[in-house]
Amino acid sequence: MVFLYNFVTTIIPFSLMKKLLLTLISGGLLFSGCNQQTDNTAAMTYPETRMTDTIDHYFGEAVPDPYRWLEDDNSAETMQWVIEQNKVTDAWLQKVSYRDKIKDRLTRLWNYERYGVPFHKGSYYYFFRNDGIQNQSVLYIQDSLKGEARVFLDPNKLSDDGTTSLSEYEVSHDGKYFAYAISKAGSDWNEIYVMETTTGQQLEDKLEWVKFSTIAWRGEGFYYSRYDKPTGGSELSGKNQYQKVYYHKIGDPQSADKLVYENRDYPLRNYGALTTLDDQFVFLVENESTSGNALYVKDLKNDSKGFIRLAEGFRYDFTPVHNLGNKFMLLTNSGAERYQLVQVDAANPAPANWKVIIPETENVLTSVEVAGGKLVAQYMVDAHSEMKVFNMDGTLLHTLTMPGPGTLAGFNGNPDEDLAFYSFTSFLEPSTVYTYDLKTNTSNVLYKSAIEFDASPYIAEQVFYT
Repeated sequence: MVFLYNFVTTIIPFSLMKKLLLTLISGGLLFSGCNQQTDNTAAMTYPETRMTDTIDHYFGEAVPDPYRWLEDDNSAETMQWVIEQNKVTDAWLQKVSYRDKIKDRLTRLWNYERYGVPFHKGSYYYFFRNDGIQNQSVLYIQDSLKGEARVFLDPNKLSDDGTTSLSEYEVSHDGKYFAYAISKAGSDWNEIYVMETTTGQQLEDKLEWVKFSTIAWRGEGFYYSRYDKPTGGSELSGKNQYQKVYYHKIGDPQSADKLVYENRDYPLRNYGALTTLDDQFVFLVENESTSGNALYVKDLKNDSKGFIRLAEGFRYDFTPVHNLGNKFMLLTNSGAERYQLVQVDAANPAPANWKVIIPETENVLTSVEVAGGKLVAQYMVDAHSEMKVFNMDGTLLHTLTMPGPGTLAGFNGNPDEDLAFYSFTSFLEPSTVYTYDLKTNTSNVLYKSAIEFDASPYIAEQVFYT
């Protein structure tokens, strides 16, 4: 038997943290040093929940579902039921004597400055920053890494109650535009907007009924995925069918967007687009579940050929990493359950013709990026991260030295630039952002969070036991 521990870094809006905290307290969770008893000993009286005679029949069996009416979360009756339930909970929580002490202590622990991993596009550097307990991290822009950081987009101002979040974003290949998708109140439905990066001006572009979509730039526009507009108020309850991929040109109304792909034979499959940095190819990723995909590619310089299938689905994963002309590097678990990097020729895409660039090892290959003309690969090694740098032919150059066992995240770099960025987190170190010079194989701290915790008396070790 082997004991492993895992390192997980999650950014949670402060409002959600408070809700989680209240849920734990209401469930009777005791914290060390808080052994006081609540003085609220009166029995709680819950409102009655109406039952119906709703019955479904499956394979000859009657299955009652008396509370199905609660699934309609927009009905007046459901809303009133929630209000009455909350009254009972809130009345009990208000009488928990140590509740505010726990809340204040956790607020102080969570209230520290956090930085995201920067990325460089066009003339600017971008990074996310949270001053401590903001619901949403704010996107900043800089002319250089040492230049003044200016607010570019503050998701906290997208709605009065702070429940509108940034769900997807992408800078155009030339750095001129910034397209972003927002989600309101946690909905899967997104709206896409566009800004100019130089001026920060919001353009008139607005795309609706977008769901489970990428933003893939090509020229003066981008590919995205959407559904037809739901009818009859079924936005939240209707089945989503026949997802389509469109191309939107900046400045055009959504009604003028060009339909790129749809499949009328499989209404429940999902489709997303990705493009190469040279604007020559667009990939089509086809899914029918949460794992496994088919992959197609189209040469945009020869539009008449249509999409060519590079990999059939849906047993394995295929993720495009880079292209050298019409030869594509794909990260896949086909023929390698711990993943490998292969090169696929569009003219001969059969697996027998694949060229293995980074072969499978005993450790899981979790991602590969191209930066500074090198392949930067991340592995999961005994539940912690490891990063290796290879030449483009797969020759190993370096294995990065980390401060200890922990988690690497958000490696950002460009194929033609030697400076890249990543973050590292461990049990003893909060998320710290590093610059990485691929020429000299050196890392330096860019942003380090100051927290209310002295880690010096502690060490983190990984120990194996039989």
